[in-house]
Amino acid sequence: NASMLKKVLFTFLTLLVIYSSCVIAYRIFEPRDNYAVDQTTSYVAYDSLKPYIENSPQNTHYLFFYSSINNNSVYLKDTIFSQVEQNTGKSLSSLFEFVDITEIDRNMETKKLSDDWQVSAFPALVAVTKEDDGTLTIKNKLEWTNDSPLTAQSVEDWLVLNDLYKK
Repeated sequence: NASMLKKVLFTFLTLLVIYSSCVIAYRIFEPRDNYAVDQTTSYVAYDSLKPYIENSPQNTHYLFFYSSINNNSVYLKDTIFSQVEQNTGKSLSSLFEFVDITEIDRNMETKKLSDDWQVSAFPALVAVTKEDDGTLTIKNKLEWTNDSPLTAQSVEDWLVLNDLYKK
């Protein structure tokens, strides 16, 4: 009887060790999401952009207008920005506020950009200053057009123009 109890306990403990090993192995090799959300990136919804800037303690905002369904936007964000970050050592995601205009692009309401922010083409980088009286002034902008697509050099020059980077 005691030998039977030893066999049952031995089997139970063996199964427990095997189960624990499997759980530990799964946790170690657990599939991870292949994207990392950079917590320093600030995303602003287009509709709340004006109130966000008006109520912000910051005087100057550097906006990056992009659409996730626009190939130029995706290329600028994923490729050109990476080159600029390597060249300058600056984290663009912490310098810029990303403004997602995908819905405006999808609904073909891009005239809104021109009316609200004087942006005639996108993707675009826009420096906006909040004046003492609360009005918003567009200091300068850098827009992607078919005639002059943005390059790492043009983005770096824009950073220098806005005193975000010194060469």
